[in-house]
Amino acid sequence: MGRHKIGAVDGAKLLSAVPATLGRTGLQNYELRPGSVQQIWISGRQALTAVADYEENGAKMSESLTWIVTEHTRALFFARIATYDLPIFQTHFDQIISSAVVP
Repeated sequence: MGRHKIGAVDGAKLLSAVPATLGRTGLQNYELRPGSVQQIWISGRQALTAVADYEENGAKMSESLTWIVTEHTRALFFARIATYDLPIFQTHFDQIISSAVVP
């Protein structure tokens, strides 16, 4: 899975094109993590990843998001986990996402 950082402005534009993201209004203090938006390629398809942080019952939580966009399909993969578990979890999540085949 090749990663290429994109600037905050470009990332915000791409993110706004993916409407599935922002049904996240029910999560307390939900914010995209600065610098986490990345443009990547998965199985030859353009994709976008990001990490957001929020609170749930006073606990610090994170959400890892990956969108794969084709001319026919938009797929969103996401997982929510305690922030302190994210670094280890992210490695496994990335492995699963890198195997995705989206038409």
